[in-house]
Amino acid sequence: MSDLKATTIELDKAFKDRDLAKLRQLMTVDHVAIIAGHGAPLANAELISSHTNYDLASFETSDMTQSALGHDVALITYDVRQSGSYAGNPLPAKAFASEIWVRSDGQWRQRMFQTTALVD
Repeated sequence: MSDLKATTIELDKAFKDRDLAKLRQLMTVDHVAIIAGHGAPLANAELISSHTNYDLASFETSDMTQSALGHDVALITYDVRQSGSYAGNPLPAKAFASEIWVRSDGQWRQRMFQTTALVD
């Protein structure tokens, strides 16, 4: 799953660079995101079209774990420390993130992303 780690870094860079074409390439068509601070699940097209509503001043991760859920399915979890906002609403300073990745035709794509706000 070392190629998965490289792909997660590539997705994070695309998000920071606002590279919408790369985001589309690295997420499944049926991708769902549940983001603390947003208030509702976002389908792939909604997430990409609302991308400019994010203002991330910082986004740091720690304690990342990768677990195989099947031959071509993996779960990644990690702690998040962040500052910024979505559509003017502050993002939680501390959160826990989960990602589900699937490999199809030799390429990993993110299928689901979820953050849950945590209390300090």
